[in-house]
Amino acid sequence: MGGKGANDVHVGIHVGLLHVDAQDIGHNENEKEIKNYAPHGPEGQWSIERLRAVQCRPPILNSPNLELGNLEQDNLSSISSTPKPQRQTEHRQPEPVGSHTGTMAIKHNQKIVNNHFRKDWQRRVRTHFDQPGKKASRRVARQAKAAALAPRPVDKLRPIVRCPTIKYNRKVRAGRGFTLTELKEAGIARPLARTIGISVDHRRQNLSEESLAINVARLKAYRERLILLPRKSNAPKKGDTKTDISQINRAATVSSVLPIAPTDLAVKEIQKSEMPAPIEGGAYATLRAARSNKRYQGAREKRARDKAEAESASKK
Repeated sequence: MGGKGANDVHVGIHVGLLHVDAQDIGHNENEKEIKNYAPHGPEGQWSIERLRAVQCRPPILNSPNLELGNLEQDNLSSISSTPKPQRQTEHRQPEPVGSHTGTMAIKHNQKIVNNHFRKDWQRRVRTHFDQPGKKASRRVARQAKAAALAPRPVDKLRPIVRCPTIKYNRKVRAGRGFTLTELKEAGIARPLARTIGISVDHRRQNLSEESLAINVARLKAYRERLILLPRKSNAPKKGDTKTDISQINRAATVSSVLPIAPTDLAVKEIQKSEMPAPIEGGAYATLRAARSNKRYQGAREKRARDKAEAESASKK
């Protein structure tokens, strides 16, 4: 009854407004329809102002519990016969997120200023209640790795390098791999180095003689202590160990045999006579000139050669 009554009210109000002066026959039917729409609540008389207010208000403000009563002839006769223009509802597009004044959308790879928990974050909280178990698991994994690699050590031989920047270049640490120059000076082939536990980094360059000398010495010391077992016991190759290895103490890690000792950070005083002689013109200017000569050596030689050819051609 409620759905049918709603349609009847809408039609009854508009019919009464449009045809009140043209035909007086439909008043009784409209009054019955409007009267039947109010099943609950007392029957009251609606004034013209209230009727217009109900018509002009948007549907969302019209409560379903409106009291609709009888409409008398004198109230309807005073309403104009010309239909009142209906308001056209504008269909507005939904505004994008962050387009309101006072709010800004986060752009680019910036941090979220507030805690925007859009997901069920309670299920994604990382806990560390398994810390004792993880510790035991890591120990078991280390033991399994050592057993799988035995009798080889679990780590590789790393070079000695200095930390970058002026702040930390007084300290030494293990690098990524030996340079090709260091391997060549130590007499170790590049394909062989990776198979005997030596890490190689073809990108690193030796910028000083000290770093080259210390890493070459490290490679030679490792090569002296290295034990190469033959792949076939009845056909040993060159470089394989022929001595009995049962009496040799085998190391589990390379770092325990060839550790990287930290540098002495204490300041030492030396005599003034032991100071190296100053470079004429300054060390910076000398290094800058050497760098320039290396860069433009080919161009300068070509220029001198072309000049000599031009002079010889002019003499002829």
